[in-house]
Amino acid sequence: KKVRVYMDGCFDLMHYGHANALRQARALGDELVVGVVSDEEIIANKGPPVMSLDERYESLSLFFSFVLAISFSSLDSSILLNCWVGCLVMNQY
Repeated sequence: KKVRVYMDGCFDLMHYGHANALRQARALGDELVVGVVSDEEIIANKGPPVMSLDERYESLSLFFSFVLAISFSSLDSSILLNCWVGCLVMNQY
C-alpha cells in the first residue's frame, strides 16, 4: 500500500526553505499531498499574500510532482482521511 504524505503551507513567494521542506516530506512516503493555505487564512494570520492562490498553485506545480493540492481555511481531519494520508508533516504558518 502506498503511503501518502501531507504537508501544508502558505507557499507565498516560493523559496529554498519551501522547496527543501517539500522535498523532505516527499521522501517520507510514496506520494505527496500538498495543502495550500487560503488567501483568507493568510490575511487573518499574516496580512495580504503577495501571490494569489492560483499563482501559488502554479508555482508549486512547476517545481513539484504531487498527487493532490488542496486549499483550506481551516483544516479538518476528514479532508486528510479522504485523501488517504498516512503521514503528516505540519507546517506552522
